[in-house]
Amino acid sequence: MSTSDPHRLESPECSSRPTIKHLDYEVSRKICVGQVIINLAGACKELVDNSLDAGATVIEIKAKEYGHESLEISDNGCGISPDDFDALCKPHSTSKISNVDDFRTLETFGFRGEALNALSAIRYQLQLVVVDVHLEQGLTSIIRVILYRAKVFLVNMAHP
Repeated sequence: MSTSDPHRLESPECSSRPTIKHLDYEVSRKICVGQVIINLAGACKELVDNSLDAGATVIEIKAKEYGHESLEISDNGCGISPDDFDALCKPHSTSKISNVDDFRTLETFGFRGEALNALSAIRYQLQLVVVDVHLEQGLTSIIRVILYRAKVFLVNMAHP
């Protein structure tokens, strides 16, 4: 099978996918370090970490003009629930932790909720293709999430 369509492969079980929430001031203050992404390799690393945290086994990254014009990532992980789009790319918003005690059991690459925020604030466009599969209803929705200059744009590509 071609890797040009990673969503055709079996995705992990996503029914218990955590929601993205804004960390309270005390938690964000304790974990806050400036997220700096200075090159394409750093951007790709952060995106791959997010994909792996979502259970992806196939990850595809496309860069236009060496990443200066746009960067697009597709994977077969759990993805982002449409209910979480409002919290997407906001500083200190994450699905990985709720409080500082969560660090004791953390098993993910990302945790601070800063990578997508930092990526969306830089000059190029980042696109995430979110495929939300509702197996119990037999429905699939495909939404292209475009992050550009700290703004989130949603484009429905297919309806449930």
